[in-house]
Amino acid sequence: MHLSEANKNDSLIKIEISESGKKFRISDSLPIVLINQVPEIKQILDYKYEDTTIFNQLHIENVPTDSDNNWQFKIVQFQPKTEHIASLMWLLVNANSGDISIWDIPKDTIMPLDTWLRMKTKKQ
Repeated sequence: MHLSEANKNDSLIKIEISESGKKFRISDSLPIVLINQVPEIKQILDYKYEDTTIFNQLHIENVPTDSDNNWQFKIVQFQPKTEHIASLMWLLVNANSGDISIWDIPKDTIMPLDTWLRMKTKKQ
């Protein structure tokens, strides 16, 4: 992606966020605040790799619309040296209630946060 394309996409996201803020209760940076309040998700975002140039990021993938009232986020592992991005997990934040769900892409299922937390606890 060229720099001008990136700036164009950033501008479109800013307009979409602005528009969604007029329609939904959970807007602007509040979905990110809600995600960061979940310790298990915060731990993924803050994970320190042995290679200190690798880190995890939270990307806004989609903003709420009339047909889908969820904020869509993707947690990715970013490797700046190679400009490689690997998707780690998808999150949905309901723009009306603030409820967080995990989108299991391979299974194409959406599970509530508490279900995901119980599954995560069982695996440990």
